Amino acid sequence: MIAQRRVWRKRALQRPSGRRLDLFAPGSGITSAYHTGDSDTASKNGTSMASPHVDNNGGSLESGDFISLQASNGRYMVAEDGGGSTLEANRTSPGAWETFRIWKIGGSGVIHSGDSIALQSSNGKYVAAENGGGGEVNANRSSIGPWETLKVSFVGW
Repeated sequence: MIAQRRVWRKRALQRPSGRRLDLFAPGSGITSAYHTGDSDTASKNGTSMASPHVDNNGGSLESGDFISLQASNGRYMVAEDGGGSTLEANRTSPGAWETFRIWKIGGSGVIHSGDSIALQSSNGKYVAAENGGGGEVNANRSSIGPWETLKVSFVGW
């Protein structure tokens, strides 16, 4: 859950409900696009103003998180039947078969660019780049080995 804070480090009067806060972000007096015209702006307050400041928590991705992979054509990677065959990028929205669990190899916690990871499909099978790359990509392995180990590169973050 995200809470807004005023620029001078005081908690804002508008607060989300709930017992747990994950982080604070600027949420008071934020200039935002406004619905009255294509180039109109307005100064707004609230947690919806704070959320863009922490989109993906500054790139924080942790071992065990669930992710979806989207190709440059906007289609999502799918492991048909939850895994067991070749992956394709042909879905318009993510569902269970288009969701993968990301595991950090040799540790836990935050995943950084350069870390080795494995992807696990919804039926528990791991994604493998056949022959270590240059061939098909399948979600049909029951354990993690060299072909199931991928390296993370955060691009444009």
